[in-house]
Amino acid sequence: MCAARVNYHTRRSGIPDKSGSKATCPTHIFEIGDFLIMILWCLYKARQMEETIEQIKIEARAEGRAQNYLLWAAWNNRRLEAAVKNIPFDEPPPPPPEAGSHSQVASK
Repeated sequence: MCAARVNYHTRRSGIPDKSGSKATCPTHIFEIGDFLIMILWCLYKARQMEETIEQIKIEARAEGRAQNYLLWAAWNNRRLEAAVKNIPFDEPPPPPPEAGSHSQVASK
């Protein structure tokens, strides 16, 4: 371990530094720089995660709309086939999409 590191650790432990070395100052600058880099990296990763979550939400809404469309299209095809064959069609339609899904998409 270098002298600057020893001085840094002895000061933190409460043991007075009697060497009078000026080498501890650059060590602190590097430690502060490392700390700032860590903070910036965490902020960058948090921003990336927010963007990823938003993208997943958008894709999930689109997939939900597609699945709902397929349900309605299949029901409508069965209804039309029954009408062509003069068969009574008493199957209820699929449930409507969730109330909040259209308003969220329309607002974006």
